Amino acid sequence: MKLARRIQESCVKGAGFVGDRLKALLRKLYTRWARMNPRLQKGLGVFLLLLILFELAIYLIPLPWVALERPSSALVFDREGRVLRAFTSADGMWRIRTDLGQVSPLLQKYLVFYEDRWFYYHPGVNPMALVRALGQNLRSGRIISGGSTLTMQIARMMEPKARTWQNKLIEMFRALQLEHRFTKEELLTIYFNIAPY
Repeated sequence: MKLARRIQESCVKGAGFVGDRLKALLRKLYTRWARMNPRLQKGLGVFLLLLILFELAIYLIPLPWVALERPSSALVFDREGRVLRAFTSADGMWRIRTDLGQVSPLLQKYLVFYEDRWFYYHPGVNPMALVRALGQNLRSGRIISGGSTLTMQIARMMEPKARTWQNKLIEMFRALQLEHRFTKEELLTIYFNIAPY
């Protein structure tokens, strides 16, 4: 009984400490906000509002879930489970459904290194890759690089469109949606399952 009372008292003291720290932080933020230039206040307010609306759009605008299920190749197995014959999918591509655990770790590593080495560190869009691609395209006078991440490539495979700047923005939005809904491993699995070979 004494132990339970001591734990309860320490929790109340800890909560009081955290509550006091939170109140102090909120007071400090309020005083800084009150001293801020009114134009800067409006700018920050508009920025926060746009950020909230963008996050809502990511969740409220539906993903084309059917597009994640591309037609896959038909496989014929023998009694021991060995593949006897494989047929291309309905769209003439080789797509064999598999789990990420069945894909060689070396292939996964090479794919990430070659296609998107910052895959595990960005939220679906890599601004540095986009700037690099823009520079390469301006220097060459034509589109030679798109700066797409693996997630943006999944978005393009889901909804194939002509390569324009407007469609690139749609791909970026879809990539952010995908990153909010799936883990990086799930995205790699999706990539291996819908990428044509």
